[in-house]
Amino acid sequence: MRSQFIPYFLFLFFSSSMVAQQVRNASSVSLNGEWLFALDPVKTGERSRWFDTGFVTTGFDKVTVPHCFSVDNRYAMYTGTAWYFRKFARPVPPAGYRAFLRFEAVFYKTSVWLNGKLAGNHEGGYTPFEIDVTSLLQAKNVLTLSVNNEWDTT
Repeated sequence: MRSQFIPYFLFLFFSSSMVAQQVRNASSVSLNGEWLFALDPVKTGERSRWFDTGFVTTGFDKVTVPHCFSVDNRYAMYTGTAWYFRKFARPVPPAGYRAFLRFEAVFYKTSVWLNGKLAGNHEGGYTPFEIDVTSLLQAKNVLTLSVNNEWDTT
């Protein structure tokens, strides 16, 4: 069964001091909830810079994350690239702190942009991953993901 899901995104802050101190001082903010969503069957999104902060998403569908487009009746038969968009406000971490985006799972190939800049990529549908976004975080943020669930020889 092909499944694509983004169970939840957690925004994590960690102190730069000792690991034990990091765990005590860690805080997280869930980015679950309403996101904008669009299919990209001809893979125009990256070429057309859908990840730019000024990209107009008017008319895109709304989905609730956690979300799996393979089991969402609107997109159940779709295989290819899809995009998720979310705006959020978050104070920039103070000096000495780092900020991460944590993904519990995204199937299968994922690119993550924060504020128009590529933050990272991940391949693997059932493994959690984190991306350090300390240098990209602003008070007002635009988070964009492209997700491709196509099968290939790798």
